[in-house]
Amino acid sequence: MRRTDAHAHRPLPADTELARAVAVLARDAQDAVWRRTRALQELRSLLREYYPGFLAAFHRGGATNLAGAEARQLLALAPTPVSAAKLTPVRIATALRRAGRQPGIDALTAELHQAFRVPQLRQLPLIEKALGRQAVALLATLNAECDNAETLGQAAVEAFQQHADHEVITSFPGMGELSGGTAPGRDR
Repeated sequence: MRRTDAHAHRPLPADTELARAVAVLARDAQDAVWRRTRALQELRSLLREYYPGFLAAFHRGGATNLAGAEARQLLALAPTPVSAAKLTPVRIATALRRAGRQPGIDALTAELHQAFRVPQLRQLPLIEKALGRQAVALLATLNAECDNAETLGQAAVEAFQQHADHEVITSFPGMGELSGGTAPGRDR
Protein backbone atom coordinates (compact mmCIF):
# COMPACT_ATOMS: atom_id res chain seq x y z
CA MET A 1 0.00 0.00 0.00
CA ARG A 2 2.71 2.45 0.95
CA ARG A 3 4.53 1.83 -2.29
CA THR A 4 1.61 2.11 -4.69
CA ASP A 5 -0.71 4.49 -2.83
CA ALA A 6 1.76 6.67 -0.93
CA HIS A 7 -0.13 9.82 -1.90
CA ALA A 8 -3.23 8.57 -0.05
CA HIS A 9 -1.45 7.97 3.28
CA ARG A 10 0.38 10.16 5.72
CA PRO A 11 4.17 9.75 5.72
CA LEU A 12 5.74 7.65 8.44
CA PRO A 13 8.29 9.38 10.62
CA ALA A 14 11.89 8.33 10.04
CA ASP A 15 13.74 6.04 12.46
CA THR A 16 16.06 7.72 14.91
CA GLU A 17 19.80 7.48 14.52
CA LEU A 18 19.99 4.96 17.38
CA ALA A 19 17.31 2.75 15.83
CA ARG A 20 19.10 2.72 12.48
CA ALA A 21 22.43 1.94 14.21
CA VAL A 22 20.84 -0.97 16.08
CA ALA A 23 19.35 -2.32 12.85
CA VAL A 24 22.69 -2.09 11.03
CA LEU A 25 24.56 -3.83 13.84
CA ALA A 26 21.92 -6.55 14.24
CA ARG A 27 21.96 -7.29 10.48
CA ASP A 28 25.76 -7.37 10.45
CA ALA A 29 25.80 -9.70 13.45
CA GLN A 30 23.40 -12.06 11.66
CA ASP A 31 25.53 -11.95 8.52
CA ALA A 32 28.61 -12.79 10.60
CA VAL A 33 26.81 -15.78 12.10
CA TRP A 34 25.94 -16.99 8.60
CA ARG A 35 29.56 -16.58 7.46
CA ARG A 36 30.74 -18.47 10.57
CA THR A 37 28.30 -21.27 9.78
CA ARG A 38 29.52 -21.45 6.18
CA ALA A 39 33.18 -21.61 7.31
CA LEU A 40 32.28 -24.26 9.88
CA GLN A 41 30.52 -26.41 7.29
CA GLU A 42 33.47 -26.17 4.89
CA LEU A 43 35.87 -27.24 7.64
CA ARG A 44 33.62 -30.10 8.75
CA SER A 45 33.35 -31.33 5.16
CA LEU A 46 37.13 -31.28 4.74
CA LEU A 47 37.71 -33.09 8.03
CA ARG A 48 35.30 -35.85 6.97
CA GLU A 49 37.61 -36.55 4.02
CA TYR A 50 40.83 -37.14 5.91
CA TYR A 51 40.40 -36.70 9.67
CA PRO A 52 37.10 -38.23 10.88
CA GLY A 53 38.74 -39.08 14.21
CA PHE A 54 38.89 -35.38 15.07
CA LEU A 55 35.16 -35.02 14.43
CA ALA A 56 34.49 -38.09 16.56
CA ALA A 57 36.65 -36.71 19.39
CA PHE A 58 34.47 -33.59 19.63
CA HIS A 59 31.11 -35.28 19.07
CA ARG A 60 28.97 -34.85 22.18
CA GLY A 61 25.24 -34.90 22.71
CA GLY A 62 24.41 -35.60 19.08
CA ALA A 63 26.45 -32.68 17.71
CA THR A 64 30.04 -31.87 16.83
CA ASN A 65 31.12 -28.45 18.08
CA LEU A 66 33.99 -27.38 15.86
CA ALA A 67 33.28 -23.69 16.51
CA GLY A 68 34.17 -24.12 20.19
CA ALA A 69 37.47 -22.65 21.31
CA GLU A 70 38.75 -26.04 22.48
CA ALA A 71 38.28 -27.74 19.11
CA ARG A 72 39.82 -24.79 17.27
CA GLN A 73 42.87 -24.72 19.56
CA LEU A 74 43.50 -28.44 19.17
CA LEU A 75 42.99 -28.43 15.41
CA ALA A 76 45.55 -25.62 15.10
CA LEU A 77 47.94 -27.69 17.21
CA ALA A 78 47.34 -30.97 15.36
CA PRO A 79 45.82 -30.51 11.87
CA THR A 80 46.49 -34.11 10.78
CA PRO A 81 45.92 -37.54 12.35
CA VAL A 82 49.70 -38.07 12.49
CA SER A 83 50.28 -34.90 14.49
CA ALA A 84 47.29 -35.63 16.75
CA ALA A 85 48.61 -39.11 17.59
CA LYS A 86 51.88 -37.50 18.73
CA LEU A 87 50.19 -35.08 21.14
CA THR A 88 51.04 -35.61 24.78
CA PRO A 89 48.47 -35.17 27.54
CA VAL A 90 50.40 -32.10 28.76
CA ARG A 91 50.11 -30.38 25.36
CA ILE A 92 46.41 -31.25 25.12
CA ALA A 93 45.75 -29.86 28.62
CA THR A 94 47.70 -26.69 27.80
CA ALA A 95 45.65 -26.16 24.64
CA LEU A 96 42.42 -26.69 26.60
CA ARG A 97 43.50 -24.12 29.21
CA ARG A 98 44.43 -21.67 26.45
CA ALA A 99 40.92 -22.15 25.06
CA GLY A 100 39.46 -21.15 28.42
CA ARG A 101 38.56 -24.57 29.78
CA GLN A 102 38.39 -24.59 33.57
CA PRO A 103 36.63 -27.62 35.07
CA GLY A 104 37.27 -31.21 34.03
CA ILE A 105 40.52 -30.64 32.15
CA ASP A 106 42.08 -33.90 33.28
CA ALA A 107 39.12 -36.05 32.23
CA LEU A 108 38.75 -34.32 28.88
CA THR A 109 42.50 -34.52 28.26
CA ALA A 110 42.50 -38.27 28.85
CA GLU A 111 39.44 -38.70 26.62
CA LEU A 112 40.93 -36.66 23.77
CA HIS A 113 44.35 -38.31 24.10
CA GLN A 114 42.70 -41.71 23.72
CA ALA A 115 40.47 -40.54 20.82
CA PHE A 116 43.44 -39.19 18.87
CA ARG A 117 45.19 -42.56 19.12
CA VAL A 118 42.31 -44.65 17.73
CA PRO A 119 43.37 -46.23 14.42
CA GLN A 120 41.47 -44.89 11.42
CA LEU A 121 41.58 -44.96 7.66
CA ARG A 122 44.20 -42.52 6.40
CA GLN A 123 45.20 -40.69 3.26
CA LEU A 124 48.65 -41.00 1.72
CA PRO A 125 51.19 -38.93 3.72
CA LEU A 126 51.65 -36.08 1.22
CA ILE A 127 47.92 -35.82 0.60
CA GLU A 128 47.20 -35.84 4.32
CA LYS A 129 49.74 -33.07 4.87
CA ALA A 130 48.18 -30.99 2.06
CA LEU A 131 44.71 -31.50 3.50
CA GLY A 132 46.06 -30.46 6.91
CA ARG A 133 47.32 -27.20 5.42
CA GLN A 134 43.95 -26.60 3.84
CA ALA A 135 42.29 -27.25 7.22
CA VAL A 136 44.58 -24.69 8.87
CA ALA A 137 43.58 -22.12 6.24
CA LEU A 138 39.89 -22.83 6.79
CA LEU A 139 40.48 -22.71 10.53
CA ALA A 140 41.91 -19.19 10.18
CA THR A 141 38.72 -18.15 8.38
CA LEU A 142 36.57 -19.81 11.04
CA ASN A 143 38.52 -18.08 13.83
CA ALA A 144 38.00 -14.69 12.17
CA GLU A 145 34.29 -15.31 11.66
CA CYS A 146 33.82 -16.49 15.26
CA ASP A 147 35.49 -13.28 16.47
CA ASN A 148 33.39 -11.16 14.09
CA ALA A 149 30.12 -12.78 15.17
CA GLU A 150 31.00 -12.26 18.84
CA THR A 151 32.12 -8.64 18.40
CA LEU A 152 29.20 -7.56 16.21
CA GLY A 153 26.65 -9.37 18.36
CA GLN A 154 27.97 -7.66 21.49
CA ALA A 155 27.95 -4.25 19.77
CA ALA A 156 24.33 -4.77 18.64
CA VAL A 157 23.25 -5.76 22.14
CA GLU A 158 25.01 -2.77 23.71
CA ALA A 159 23.38 -0.36 21.25
CA PHE A 160 19.95 -1.96 21.70
CA GLN A 161 20.19 -1.70 25.50
CA GLN A 162 20.40 2.09 25.11
CA HIS A 163 17.07 2.17 23.26
CA ALA A 164 14.10 3.60 25.14
CA ASP A 165 11.86 0.63 24.28
CA HIS A 166 14.44 -2.05 25.13
CA GLU A 167 12.51 -3.42 28.11
CA VAL A 168 9.19 -3.44 26.26
CA ILE A 169 10.56 -5.18 23.17
CA THR A 170 12.49 -7.83 25.12
CA SER A 171 9.44 -8.56 27.29
CA PHE A 172 7.74 -10.30 24.35
CA PRO A 173 8.16 -14.10 24.25
CA GLY A 174 11.05 -15.12 22.03
CA MET A 175 12.49 -11.59 21.80
CA GLY A 176 16.02 -11.56 23.11
CA GLU A 177 18.71 -8.94 23.14
CA LEU A 178 19.85 -9.59 19.59
CA SER A 179 16.52 -10.53 17.97
CA GLY A 180 14.87 -7.47 19.52
CA GLY A 181 17.25 -5.24 17.59
CA THR A 182 15.85 -6.52 14.30
CA ALA A 183 12.18 -6.17 15.26
CA PRO A 184 10.22 -3.87 12.96
CA GLY A 185 8.88 -0.65 14.37
CA ARG A 186 11.57 -0.30 17.01
CA ASP A 187 11.53 3.46 17.04
CA ARG A 188 10.04 6.17 14.94
